[in-house]
Amino acid sequence: MNGLLPGACDSHTHVGTERYEPVEVLQAHLQACGIACAVLVQHGSQTDNSYLAACLARAPEQFAAVMRVPEDDEGTKIRHWAQRGFGGLRLRASARTPGADPLAQWRAANDLGLPVSVHGTPEALIGDAFAEVIATFPRLTLVLEHLGGAQPENKPAAGGFADVFNLARHRQIHLKLPGFGELIDPPVPFANHQEAAVLVDAALNAFGPGRMMWGSDWPRCCGREGLGHAFQVPWQHFRTLSDEDRAAIFRENARHMWFRGTRTKGARRE
Repeated sequence: MNGLLPGACDSHTHVGTERYEPVEVLQAHLQACGIACAVLVQHGSQTDNSYLAACLARAPEQFAAVMRVPEDDEGTKIRHWAQRGFGGLRLRASARTPGADPLAQWRAANDLGLPVSVHGTPEALIGDAFAEVIATFPRLTLVLEHLGGAQPENKPAAGGFADVFNLARHRQIHLKLPGFGELIDPPVPFANHQEAAVLVDAALNAFGPGRMMWGSDWPRCCGREGLGHAFQVPWQHFRTLSDEDRAAIFRENARHMWFRGTRTKGARRE
């Protein structure tokens, strides 16, 4: 048990029957680390969301879910899964739908009030395709995964991600904070902790605690620092923040964003 934050929420986990682990394994890890709930994000090789739907039906208080749909879906499947309780849609930053409306999936999310979990490289996030989405749907909530595409091979430094973090000027854009093992190489304690600290602090400075949420990337984090360390290291790094701000990043923002039944309760804002 982490004993750090009652009700902590992990905004980015993966489960499955053909890839990754079944949900029971995630539940065991969450319990062991004292994390109350998690967002199940459909992984990149799957567009049939039936397994995640079953997870939702079995534990609606513990899990929210983010769907993926086939590239040619113009909104029919998005509406179908939304009706089954999915709280968001996952899209590549450059995603386009073949047919008359290339922005059909973004449009469907906008019309349904579904946040979009956006994955892509830093180059894609600051590219023209994503800029078109931002301009076309100024009220669509967009959540950048993995601290805007930061990875160890990108040699993280705040200056190198300045353009990505500059997207914070758009109030619709939010950011997922990963464990430090996703930003720099293990082991724990991280000998090169300061490399991640500079990047994370720049992100916080840009987005503020009201538009950041922690997400472990389970089970991939288990090959890095493990779920417990993925929570505890960034939690301790933000120890100088107020209790309210830390609770926003590690609990409130994810619950408000993805758990559809709780959105009217409001989340911490800057």
